[in-house]
Amino acid sequence: MEPRTNLARLGGALEPFQGSDLVHVFGDQSATERIRLALEEVAAPDLVTLMIGADRGLTGTFHGVDGFIEAWADYCQTFKELRTQITELTEVPPNVVYAETTQVGVTATAGVELDYRAAAVFRFVDGVLQQAEFHLDRAAARRVAGLDPGHPSPG
Repeated sequence: MEPRTNLARLGGALEPFQGSDLVHVFGDQSATERIRLALEEVAAPDLVTLMIGADRGLTGTFHGVDGFIEAWADYCQTFKELRTQITELTEVPPNVVYAETTQVGVTATAGVELDYRAAAVFRFVDGVLQQAEFHLDRAAARRVAGLDPGHPSPG
């Protein structure tokens, strides 16, 4: 991986997501400050974050680095515990990074255990992150990233 790729630029901002309990991460002020600083290095001031539910479900739109953090803090409030494992990161030329994840968690109110596959699409312009989309529907994420949802991921 070349140090100037969009994938490399995104790496530091995604580090807190790998294997951590996101309920704890987004509930801890020092952890969210580290995320904020990492994002400020790669993201546009007007970064748009989209939280997209499965089957054309609810979509939340958030603005700026603070909006990215707000989106994840809001999402994590529905869980008692939520761990994410990034299973794939792929750069889709010219300006997209696609990520697949497995998320395992326990809901906050009912204590229901969940284990699901999700994905994210990160859009860059001139090496600056402009949009982060988080999808519960992996096939939909593959389509918007320009990947064929019916075929295995490249790499």
